[in-house]
Amino acid sequence: MSNNALAATYRYVHLSDFHLCNQPWRTNILSRDLHKSLDTFDKRQAPQNEWNSIIRPASFIPEIVAGAARFCYGLNRKFDGIIISGDLATTGRGVDLDVAKDFIKTPPLYGPYIRYNEPTICGTALPKNIHLVPGNHDRYSDDFATPGSQTFGLMFEIPHMRNRNGDVGHWVKIKSGRKLGFVYADFALRRVDDVKDISRGPYGQGFAHADILNKLKAKTQELRDQDIPVVWIIHFAPYDCDPDLHLVNFKQVTDAAVALDVLCTLCGHIHEQQHVVVDGHPVFCAGSAGCVDSKNNARLHLMTIKIDDTGPTVSRRNFRWSWDQDAFVEVGSD
Repeated sequence: MSNNALAATYRYVHLSDFHLCNQPWRTNILSRDLHKSLDTFDKRQAPQNEWNSIIRPASFIPEIVAGAARFCYGLNRKFDGIIISGDLATTGRGVDLDVAKDFIKTPPLYGPYIRYNEPTICGTALPKNIHLVPGNHDRYSDDFATPGSQTFGLMFEIPHMRNRNGDVGHWVKIKSGRKLGFVYADFALRRVDDVKDISRGPYGQGFAHADILNKLKAKTQELRDQDIPVVWIIHFAPYDCDPDLHLVNFKQVTDAAVALDVLCTLCGHIHEQQHVVVDGHPVFCAGSAGCVDSKNNARLHLMTIKIDDTGPTVSRRNFRWSWDQDAFVEVGSD
């Protein structure tokens, strides 16, 4: 049998930071200031409503989230799964998670819609192939960013957080005899005092807790011992970024990724599309797929991982929301 016959290609839609909420278009000081500073290509503004807030977390734009659902629906399962790398909801409160639950779990009545302007990705991929990792917002127990909520895991673990063991889990896909492993970890704050300088915005920060990192490393080593290439999925960007969005101890994460020969890391959180290489380890950071602070720069991504006798390779196609076309359009690759 030729080497080409044994080659395998995996494709995943990578989405992040929807911020689904029971109050769409909700803005706060940060999101409104950001909008003022943007050199935008459209003049669309949020509707005037009672949802605008001073400090409550900003939420999502229904039109863009619906566009993400249509994108997945248009592929007609021509991919191996959907990965959402955190901040599916704007808080871990039940009223917000119910909106997220509809988007993930409620079957459509027509196309990718439950009802008018209420999209769902249920049906665009098998439930077991929609993979979720919580972000800091998903762990908020209230509208004031208090960390520690466990509701997200209770609602979505089965079947969307495969083989979950506390804050770490994994799954393995196989095609043409070629295996590909994914290991995910939740580095959201457990308590406010996980970070020492609260003036730097602890609610946007994460913490690479030693026990979680050790479990992440152990599961990865187990798969690597079987010669399975491994992709990591976390919410927080494991490199230098805005201090308010910092992953504390991130270098321990990337050092471990390099030592274990992890293929790449998929993340989100900073609401910017980036491709960063840290000491030889590639990190693909997704832009937000629907938060109001990304209304003119919403992104989604199509990851392709090829495995053959020469080894695995990773590439990414990037798509940006267009208000003119009412769709995500391709803007490049990396």
